[in-house]
Amino acid sequence: MDAYQEGNPVPVNLWINRSGPPEDVTVSVGVYRLGSYELVDGLLLEVLEGLTGLATFSTVWDIGKTEPGDYYIIAELRDSQGNLLDDQTLPFQIGQVSIEARNLVAPLFFQSSKLVEIGFDFENTGTQIITPTAVIQVSMLGGSIVHELVQEIPSLPPGGIAHIVTQWNTTNASLGDYKAVAYVQYEGQITPPLIGYLTNQLKLYLPVILR
Repeated sequence: MDAYQEGNPVPVNLWINRSGPPEDVTVSVGVYRLGSYELVDGLLLEVLEGLTGLATFSTVWDIGKTEPGDYYIIAELRDSQGNLLDDQTLPFQIGQVSIEARNLVAPLFFQSSKLVEIGFDFENTGTQIITPTAVIQVSMLGGSIVHELVQEIPSLPPGGIAHIVTQWNTTNASLGDYKAVAYVQYEGQITPPLIGYLTNQLKLYLPVILR
């Protein structure tokens, strides 16, 4: 989906190819709010008499003070009786959608049978209200996931910060090394994962002496 910053113009280009005999047609182009079919702005309404072959239109929509969000452009071609001959829909987005994940907190060493707290923060660094999903996963190195938190954060505003925490019950945790991964899913995207390493196995390292 194409995205445009608030205040920037949106170019609209339309190609119509009539392969049949000449016909009087009406072409209309409008901007609608995605999900509600609310007309935001009409861009074009024109009658083409005896259309045959190729016709093109180019215009620019001035976003003005239109709120950030998801929209779509609908172009319709109708005959002189108002019957729909063809249409084309193109979704686009006004505003930026982005999230920054940071500050993963996980202990380097934990005792089995204890609750282990793992957390991280993320911020809505875009300009739209979004509903992201935070994920924290713990797995043994080279093994499967042993603990997972999936938490949706409804309507996080621009500049909003969410603090996500999970408690892992390690009663059945085998001795070894583990990996904690945290990330956020939003609008078909995913943040780069934050990764931390944990262990419940004490390790002794002897110094190496060279003679």
